Amino acid sequence: MVMFPGAVVVLMLAAGSGDEGRGSAWPEDAALEPGARERPRLHAEASFAGGVALASPAFGLGPGVHLELGVVVADKAILSARASIATIVVVGFFQLGLSGAFAMTERIQLGLGAAWTANTGFVPDLPGAISVQFPLRLAFLTRDRSPSEKARTGLQLGVEAAPGVAYRISGGYHWGLVPISTPAFSFTGMLTIGYAVW
Repeated sequence: MVMFPGAVVVLMLAAGSGDEGRGSAWPEDAALEPGARERPRLHAEASFAGGVALASPAFGLGPGVHLELGVVVADKAILSARASIATIVVVGFFQLGLSGAFAMTERIQLGLGAAWTANTGFVPDLPGAISVQFPLRLAFLTRDRSPSEKARTGLQLGVEAAPGVAYRISGGYHWGLVPISTPAFSFTGMLTIGYAVW
């Protein structure tokens, strides 16, 4: 019984020594050299997407994919080319564009772009349209980067709203698209989830 308190003290000292050895979750000696993150680097994203594109009377919707490829400048600004496609076979849409985004925090970016969008039905009696749209996108990364990482990486969630104008509309998918005298309002909305590097 006399030895018991001494054993407890030894164990406590050993535990304290182990904690000191482990340190924080991101050890300071793993930090990058100053300025490493400010150098230009790759931005890429590959995500599953779900969306809807409207340009009365044409529409497209369904699950699909969203892709981005570009560059990160000064650790904050993101410039990229982007492509999205979604369909449920009968109707769908396709979008190509350019965008710029800003890293508001270590996990959140806000972006604005310009895109060309085509939405159509894939049977003869469904209408189609071509639009110029301006996607506004908010993206949230689900993990922090460590001091040893240059880029932010991981699972990313995104939401996007893209208002614009349709300048050609057809009565069917054969793309007898004709200019319309008064451009019609168009809109594309998407939700995305996938892997991103920025």
